Amino acid sequence: YQRRVRGLFERRIISCFDARMYTLNRSRARKGARVTAGTLVHALVDQAMMSHWMEKFIGSHASLDGTSEEEPRNPGIYGADSIYSHPDGRSRPRPGGRPTPQQAKKWQESIENVLNDPKGTAFFSQHLAGEYALENLEFWNAVKKLKQENYSGERLKKEAKEIFDLFIDDDADKLINVNGRLKLSIREAIDDPSPDMFDDAQKHVYGLMKEGAYQRFITDKIQIYITGNG
Repeated sequence: YQRRVRGLFERRIISCFDARMYTLNRSRARKGARVTAGTLVHALVDQAMMSHWMEKFIGSHASLDGTSEEEPRNPGIYGADSIYSHPDGRSRPRPGGRPTPQQAKKWQESIENVLNDPKGTAFFSQHLAGEYALENLEFWNAVKKLKQENYSGERLKKEAKEIFDLFIDDDADKLINVNGRLKLSIREAIDDPSPDMFDDAQKHVYGLMKEGAYQRFITDKIQIYITGNG
């Protein structure tokens, strides 16, 4: 059990690493500098952070040894049949049949082509679930839906609060990796929300997916679908 949890936790560290690399590289882009992996080693292995995340991670995956099975806090936010129905990603998406080489080549061109294709989104979701980072796409989709529905008044407050509780709050079931500044700005807006209040966090998460998980998706999955091997 401990070995399985450690393996899952290592995937979470990969997600954390992607977030730090993405943020620091953006901040230094104007100076023409790039951040290497070596510059982040000490930050990523900081004992306090590791202990905190390991405790939180093990608690959220206690069902691996059969001890518990936590029910979703907000099962209705995506619908009962949604691929995004469980707060820790255990209800993995079922993308259906294998994609054609033509579909895979289209997905290889850009992450936008993946997200604009329902089948591509399903396969990418499955990949994210394997990295225990499905919450990034779930949050991105939740914000997209919030803006498309054009809610107002009490309904907007309700939907915005659900997104905040599920993805942003410190005790969120599907906590995404955003910095303190973004989290504070969202928290301050929650009592008087607007449809665009999550925009900066949505862009940040999109960047994480594009520069991290999507690149691994291309390498680990799409090439196989194109060549027909595996």
